[in-house]
Amino acid sequence: MKELQDSILGCAAETPLVRLGRLVPAGAGQVLAKLELMNVSGSAKVRSALAMVEQAEAAGLLHPDSVIVEASSGNGGIGMAAVGAVKGYKVIVVMPDNASIERQQLIRAYGAEVVLTPHEQRVAGAIARVAEIKAANPNVFTPESMRNPANPDGHYRTGQEILRQYCGPIDAFLAGAGSGGSLTGVARALKEAHPGMQVYAVSPAAGPSVVAGVGRYEAGSSFPAVFDRNLLDGFLTVPDADAVAMTKALAQKEGILAGPSSGMVVSAAVKLAEQLGPGRTVVTLLMDTGERYLSTGLFE
Repeated sequence: MKELQDSILGCAAETPLVRLGRLVPAGAGQVLAKLELMNVSGSAKVRSALAMVEQAEAAGLLHPDSVIVEASSGNGGIGMAAVGAVKGYKVIVVMPDNASIERQQLIRAYGAEVVLTPHEQRVAGAIARVAEIKAANPNVFTPESMRNPANPDGHYRTGQEILRQYCGPIDAFLAGAGSGGSLTGVARALKEAHPGMQVYAVSPAAGPSVVAGVGRYEAGSSFPAVFDRNLLDGFLTVPDADAVAMTKALAQKEGILAGPSSGMVVSAAVKLAEQLGPGRTVVTLLMDTGERYLSTGLFE
């Protein structure tokens, strides 16, 4: 049982690690999933949001009149809105206009402002709008998660939690990657204990994709500054049909209502566990809750 916390932000940690017992066929290795969908604000991104804000506070970059403005496809913005609500900062989240209505409503529910940009411009359009807002207001602070080292630092703790929750050998870790912060932070922690472990970035096989917030990376891609490419052993791709089918299977066979990026990474994790064989362990992250995708028809 957790002790009394001074605020909800004290609970932004210690999410469950579970074995997926009904989705992995006999003769395969085991797949362990870190349920970040049960974190504060419903996703892993609250960890990096909190780390970036607290680092900025320690550096004297934030003050009571500060306005935090961040570009996001959804989860990062929701996490930042939650952190800003507790700490008393005004938050503006700039996101493409095709973000699910639940994501937009959740950001507003935390008291933050949503600014929408044309989805054809993708995240680059949102980043450009953030720069315009910052130029017009000297009180604006931009976390810039794509280049802020506090982003992967916030997820390093996730890897440390996994090591406390599971003491056996880990043969592979895989995750989807937007900025690469969660993949980098977790992989760094796990590799300290298991240096021979393989690390894979999982991407949609084609775009546009139902999997929001995940980049389509390959060996020749341009990587964000926080993405430590040197940690990777390879890249795995998953067709949207497989990601959607596995998202539904997670809910209907494991009782885990997760978003489509979780279906994507679990699909890749199960195939990798089959290749590795019995006695091997694959770890992955389920990044967000499926409740914020109900309006998209994902579960129909």
